[in-house]
Amino acid sequence: MATSSRIGARDLGQERIPLPTEGDLKRPIIVDALNVMHEGTYLGSDEHEKTLDCLTILPVMRYFVRRGHAVQIVIPSFCLDDHNSSRFSNNRFLRELEKHVGYVTRVKNKSDDDLIALMIARDTFGSVVSKDKFRDHRSLFPLLSEVSARNIFITYVTGNGSKYSEYDGDKFYLSPFKVKNLRKDQLYCSCGTTGYAAVKWEQLRDEEVKRIVQKIDVLLAIAEAYDAIYSGGILPKEHMFAKWNCLPRTLDDYDRLSIEMAYSRSVQLPDLLEGPFMSNEEARRIIEERKKAASRSRSTGNY
Repeated sequence: MATSSRIGARDLGQERIPLPTEGDLKRPIIVDALNVMHEGTYLGSDEHEKTLDCLTILPVMRYFVRRGHAVQIVIPSFCLDDHNSSRFSNNRFLRELEKHVGYVTRVKNKSDDDLIALMIARDTFGSVVSKDKFRDHRSLFPLLSEVSARNIFITYVTGNGSKYSEYDGDKFYLSPFKVKNLRKDQLYCSCGTTGYAAVKWEQLRDEEVKRIVQKIDVLLAIAEAYDAIYSGGILPKEHMFAKWNCLPRTLDDYDRLSIEMAYSRSVQLPDLLEGPFMSNEEARRIIEERKKAASRSRSTGNY
């Protein structure tokens, strides 16, 4: 992913996030996925468009996991259905996240996703990422008022025009975002306060943080690589897959190809890339180009 000092607003990366004190525990973060997708997809564009981009969820999850918070994605189940990919683009990446990482809660009815997010936050003493005020639920369930008072707002800002970008270790898609004006209790549960024992059970180990961030990074890299193919562009030389001879389509593909490339220095040729990425004709053209490249490599001895 390209890195630029120009990305975002002037105060991006200067959010003044409160620091924990001794004994503080990191609250679980529950992401109201539909709300976040609306915010992340429609910045500066026509809100009457019918498509929401599910890939906008991954940078948000990564942002909080990277800071040590357990993150739960709450999303209506129909958003992840393959036959709804025209309405919810890139939803296969959330299915990959669900399969290989977990932390995805499917909700049957769209009208219930807000309430489910609030109830998970209530039970885990977490905070919800959403700009929804949840007024209807607060009037029906007064006990949820304390939970909704911890809502975390993320604000999307105009970036440098790059679809995929990185700033200070955080990765962004479509638009960078910032988290501002946080109170300490939105992120941390202090020793002796209500819910401390429950929050303790939700703490992520360092190795789990690394595992989740690595999986998300691979998914974002796969998405960026196929976007480059669609647009006729090329990957920057620092991209994860810039020197790969074929591109993975899934995390299982990534694991398999990583093993194959570790054991073989020969040029890898892909199967026909049927499915959602390209036509058979385009796949055959790419394969023929790679065969020619493989032949040239063999003739020069550069295996």
